[in-house]
Amino acid sequence: MLDNTQQKLNIRNQKYQMKFLITLTLITFLANISLYGQFRYHILFEGKYPIDGDSTLYRNLDWYGFYVRDSLHEYDLIEKVEIKLQYLKNYEGFFTEAKSTLISTSSSRKSLFLLGVERGQQLDFKPKHRCGATYAYSLPQTTLLPGRCVDWGTPTMSCSHLSVFALGSVKEKEWWKIRKYQIFAERSVFFETKKKVQNLTADIYGSKKRSMIYSVPFVYATGDFDFDAETDFILWYDGTFYLYLSRFAHPQEVAALVAKSKLKKMINGGNTGEHNKFN
Repeated sequence: MLDNTQQKLNIRNQKYQMKFLITLTLITFLANISLYGQFRYHILFEGKYPIDGDSTLYRNLDWYGFYVRDSLHEYDLIEKVEIKLQYLKNYEGFFTEAKSTLISTSSSRKSLFLLGVERGQQLDFKPKHRCGATYAYSLPQTTLLPGRCVDWGTPTMSCSHLSVFALGSVKEKEWWKIRKYQIFAERSVFFETKKKVQNLTADIYGSKKRSMIYSVPFVYATGDFDFDAETDFILWYDGTFYLYLSRFAHPQEVAALVAKSKLKKMINGGNTGEHNKFN
């Protein structure tokens, strides 16, 4: 009788231990998801930014700088770099509690953006048709207000065309009031009759429906960043950068969101009198 009782207790203890291990594994898995998100890469930019969260994550990744094509570096568009993060004591930014940080690299060239991958992982972007071009766009030209469509020419040896556009109704009183806002990416291919259209609204604003918004994204940069002869792009909205690459897109998609970074960008406050404001 005692042996049977002991066996039952042993079995019960084993079940508890198994449940504990499963729970611990699940917690660890969810923690990794919250840390790295659903994204393949991490994106940073050289300059002075407030960094939200622990910067050790950025120090423990391998980093690659993406550069603008020029006459001196026609094909040398990606370079592996050592990232440097320096916290600044004197800080002129507004409306943020994060530490102001100077982000730089070991390279003498100024990068368009920096892409971080897991330590030891190869960034296997291989050129296709010797394509690859990066061009930055400024804020006044690319703010995606409803009715605005921003088009880009085709990369080298590519017959596709990319446009990003927004829909919605705008009412201007004391400030922009925008209803039913949606943002789309569209890619057309010369030898295909059907265009690919992808709704990016949920990526930027989440799945929750909003009846009214007061600010809209803009295109930070475009170019063939992954060298697959298709134009890629970076959006910026409310202190967050979104990197879209065509290489990882599903058949029905224009591009896949592969990196997302909450880095507030320093902008000029214009006529408000507040310069060097972080947004």
